[in-house]
Amino acid sequence: MGVIYSVLLLAILIWAIRTSARVMHIPVKTVLNRNTESIQLSLDVVETEGV
Repeated sequence: MGVIYSVLLLAILIWAIRTSARVMHIPVKTVLNRNTESIQLSLDVVETEGV
């Protein structure tokens, strides 16, 4: 039962990472390698440049 639960949690983690990358329009590698603050700052810059 513990193995099934661990696999389920891992699958949810992978799904969350891929979904967040798709919603933010950035590569998965960026989500994995950068901290949330630098990702947010880069998204803010793109948003303000689009105005």
